[in-house]
Amino acid sequence: MAAGARPPVGAAPPGPIGDLSFTDQFVQLFNGNFHRLWRVMDRLSGEPELAADVVQEAFIKLYQRGSMPDAPESWLITVAMNRFRNARTSQTRRLRLLTPDRPKAIAIGTSRSSSS
Repeated sequence: MAAGARPPVGAAPPGPIGDLSFTDQFVQLFNGNFHRLWRVMDRLSGEPELAADVVQEAFIKLYQRGSMPDAPESWLITVAMNRFRNARTSQTRRLRLLTPDRPKAIAIGTSRSSSS
């Protein structure tokens, strides 16, 4: 490459990370960021198991992607946050559907509709 020329968009930066294979980059990113990302998600969720699941799912999604995004740390936190929101939504919906008053409400609604 000529002096002052920029590398193509999406090209790996020169240096230690740019010379590594995707798997090596992934391992390096995992080792350097898993615990930090887990701490963030644990603090947000208050549930260490949920935090670990969300972070693992984010890394799995990155590995399935097969290439490093331009800003891998930002990409991981975005994916982890989306997974966390989805988990919370599912959890809230599940709890709402399983409340003790729900069968009564359904029975009342059923008896009203059948008497009409």
